[in-house]
Amino acid sequence: MDIKLLVCDLDDTLISEESGVTKRAIKAITQVKEKGIKVAIATGRMHFSAFPFAKIMDIIEPIISYNGALIKNIESDEVILHLPVKYDYAIEVLQMAKDNDKFVQYYSDKGYYVTQHCKQSDLYGKRTGTRANETGVELIKSLDFEPTKLLMIGKDGEESETLYNLAAKKFKGRLNITRSSDTYIEFNHIDASKGNACDILAKYYGYDLNNVMSIGNGGNDVDMIKRAGFGVAVMNAVPEAREAADYICASQEDDGAAEAIEKFLL
Repeated sequence: MDIKLLVCDLDDTLISEESGVTKRAIKAITQVKEKGIKVAIATGRMHFSAFPFAKIMDIIEPIISYNGALIKNIESDEVILHLPVKYDYAIEVLQMAKDNDKFVQYYSDKGYYVTQHCKQSDLYGKRTGTRANETGVELIKSLDFEPTKLLMIGKDGEESETLYNLAAKKFKGRLNITRSSDTYIEFNHIDASKGNACDILAKYYGYDLNNVMSIGNGGNDVDMIKRAGFGVAVMNAVPEAREAADYICASQEDDGAAEAIEKFLL
């Protein structure tokens, strides 16, 4: 392996609500950087929600956020890539949520938007350390731009799988739809994925995907795990991510990402 760029997912890969970023993970990433290997974050989160974790780990490489719809430089705010959802498609997603009586929110570079604060938006805000913008009207009436991402939330895994299958059929060839967690269904531009973003970021530095090691856990990580030169899934990853991986490390709670970094890069 000739790994020059390490790309890690955040939630349930490097961090959890309980443990945050562990000292072991910070130490491993620090040592990797000392070897001259670049380190980047790839997350479904918003750029500014991922930024504090980049600071904790002293990561200076551009952040891949919104499932690969945005690549933005931390220090200069240079936008390397931005692939928003087409307006008409976004309206269809909002209509689908309305027809199925499901919670949905849309995103811009200034945050995310809900009709009004509720249990789902409060739980999401707690997890991401952010607060939703209230529109005060139905989202289908308030949207007046092309959103970077939309997120629909099901009540449980079974319902979310049903919604995902419905959406995947409805938007086939038009949107990239992934499940980032048991209940989250995410809607992105058809070309927005963590795998594509890894490819673009690698080329930004003069590398290719063979020089990338990726670590993830969710359905939105499968693409980058599969396409990277060396893909790693944590033990708590979804089956699709584990199947795509070259190596399965310990779970997030057992510092699996740090284990993989130490084993293959240190």
